[in-house]
Amino acid sequence: MRPLVLASVVKGELYLRHWKVLMRSLLHRNRGLSCAFVVIHDNLTPAQQAEIRAEYHGVEFWKADPSRYRTFRGTKHEELGIKEISPRTHPGFYSLEIANPDAMRARRACFLDADMVCDGPIDVLLDRAGEVCMLREPRMPQWSGAVIVVTPSERLYEKLLSLDHRRDVNDGWGTDQNLWNQIGPIATIPNDNTRIVRWAPRGYGGGPPMFWHYNAKFGQTKAQASPNSGGWDNTQDRPMELWRRYDSYAPLYPARPIFVFSAGYNCGGLAAVNVRRLREQGEDFRQVVVDDGSTDGTYEQVMSARDGDERIKVIRHKRRMYGPYSAWEAAHAFDGVEADDVILQVDLDDSLEPGALSFLLRCYRENPNLWMTYGGVIDQNGKTHGPESKDRLPTARREPLFMTGLRSFRAGLYWELSENDVRFGGDWPPCKYDVATYCPMAEMAGRDRILAIRNRFFRLQIDTSRQVSHVFSQSTRDAIRARILAQPRRAELAAYRRTP
Repeated sequence: MRPLVLASVVKGELYLRHWKVLMRSLLHRNRGLSCAFVVIHDNLTPAQQAEIRAEYHGVEFWKADPSRYRTFRGTKHEELGIKEISPRTHPGFYSLEIANPDAMRARRACFLDADMVCDGPIDVLLDRAGEVCMLREPRMPQWSGAVIVVTPSERLYEKLLSLDHRRDVNDGWGTDQNLWNQIGPIATIPNDNTRIVRWAPRGYGGGPPMFWHYNAKFGQTKAQASPNSGGWDNTQDRPMELWRRYDSYAPLYPARPIFVFSAGYNCGGLAAVNVRRLREQGEDFRQVVVDDGSTDGTYEQVMSARDGDERIKVIRHKRRMYGPYSAWEAAHAFDGVEADDVILQVDLDDSLEPGALSFLLRCYRENPNLWMTYGGVIDQNGKTHGPESKDRLPTARREPLFMTGLRSFRAGLYWELSENDVRFGGDWPPCKYDVATYCPMAEMAGRDRILAIRNRFFRLQIDTSRQVSHVFSQSTRDAIRARILAQPRRAELAAYRRTP
């Protein structure tokens, strides 16, 4: 159950263009926004969905079922020659989906009209309590309108679906507003208690608004806009200024895949779990899998779980090359990696828990100064282990036992390393790749650019340390470790490399 989601209805190119402006303004005025954003629609094309994903990594889609909604006849719409109000032509009905617990999967859901623009921090809005909290629009101060915060529940959802459109509510106008204003009790927000409601028509007093509403949608003529609105000509200067700013923006956080590398030997069915759980994450990714000369069907397991997914590149060694060589090869086998892209190591005998990639991407998006992450794990016995303290980083070089769970890093930081950091000028060692690479990267990043993730998103499917100890003697492991720890510490960097 998620603590909060934001949601909007997007229907066709008109709403898509407005929603982009809303999303860009939200992200710009609310740095660190990390909640899921649900786009409610009935027939967005794959191309339109791709445009939406390019705006915000945390976006999800919910396809509304218009057959569940009532078609209303009469009311004041008859004056305009409209004989019925249908969900097919009035997507405002779909705001009711924020009450649908299956759609939101959250304790609180906030609905924002797609044709708004954000002009301030929204934390005041999200603190509001009550089963239903709606904001009054200055154009119609007796009724609540475009921003609705609810506690989703089947009871509330079914109640909304059962309502008839009424003449005596909202002066007979509106689709979603008419139905929402029949719900009670409503925890309204008084005008003298917050600046949230101070938006819209020219001349309305008050302080700077959190949201502005346009009096028409982009591309609408005055005749097509809502009655008495005056269209764009009657929209205040500030929302028009914001529209021009954000409509011309490139996406603030353009969609980039996360790059995952996995290497292993004789992982069997665990390799299939690794690949399947990555594909189930719901985020765009690129994976390189190196099968290090396995003899137990690991390759076949990977190919079966891959199921033709072209985002997954598989490299198969004819003979065993061991971990450091395989991991180095995998991490350098990605196509089109940029310096700020995120690279994640998930050994082929480990796997991700649901939601891991979404959480990790939000961490990096919220903090452009973040260069590395590590975290806790769920071990092969189901026991959870938390991350160690970063306070130990400034000490002498040591094996970074804290670098467990969601071990990730910016590509540009990784490019600072050379093969000599792993090989020390000689042959590839048979183990301790993690120590050789994460020690110098942590030193170059510095503790302030490293995040300890306490959520348990990483599962160890076997006891890897014990497996390594069965293959390599204690003296071999000690010698490699001592050689790594004897290397001089790396100086902290002001910036990492931009090209590999």
